[in-house]
Amino acid sequence: MSLYFWAIPEVFNEERNRIFYIGVHLSDPASSFPLFVQEFFRKFSDPSNRIQALGQIRKLSQGARSVAAYAAEFRTLARDSGYDQLALVDQFLRGLYDNVMNFMIMNDLPETLESNIDIALRIENRLSSRNMLRQNHSDYSSHAYQRHYPRLQVSTAVNIHHPQMQNTDQESTSSNSGYAQMEIDAITSRFHPSLSAEEKQRLVNLIYAYNVGNRDTLFLIVPRNLPREKADPSS
Repeated sequence: MSLYFWAIPEVFNEERNRIFYIGVHLSDPASSFPLFVQEFFRKFSDPSNRIQALGQIRKLSQGARSVAAYAAEFRTLARDSGYDQLALVDQFLRGLYDNVMNFMIMNDLPETLESNIDIALRIENRLSSRNMLRQNHSDYSSHAYQRHYPRLQVSTAVNIHHPQMQNTDQESTSSNSGYAQMEIDAITSRFHPSLSAEEKQRLVNLIYAYNVGNRDTLFLIVPRNLPREKADPSS
């Protein structure tokens, strides 16, 4: 029979013609058409075809290909799987690319496979158009609109012994660079033993009142552990 089909390809180029040719050459009429169909499939079909289709459709996914290519292979396996429409829709959504499926589940989905395939194709086309437009979109950074101000650096190191020298250094630095340098001294804490009465009185006489060059400005430096009674500055 296959040799006969091969000898006349212009007549048996379609599956319908081959089936019709075999049907009209049957010797006796079938007593029961359902039994005839069952026996026909048992003789001429692969019984494991459905099992293979079920295994393949469960593992099928879109991957990096388009929705159209994924849907074409899914339709081929769906014909032999024996699934109903709801089961096919569920399996089709499971194999879709996550970005497409996320947009599909935002709305109510139809109950037929072909309707869901049409929705997936439209979503993929819109996402492709969006990506194409985003490629030509310039990325404007908010940092471009920030104003840049010169850093103001103030010296915190006070030279009480030579105030004129310190002011001269700051003025020369400010005139050369446009801003004043900032020097931050490290602050460390060390243990100091208690002072005797004689040491306290000597510190009061030396540190209590000290004129720093400008007679209008008076810096008072009093240690925390000194007595609070005032000493005579003239002593």
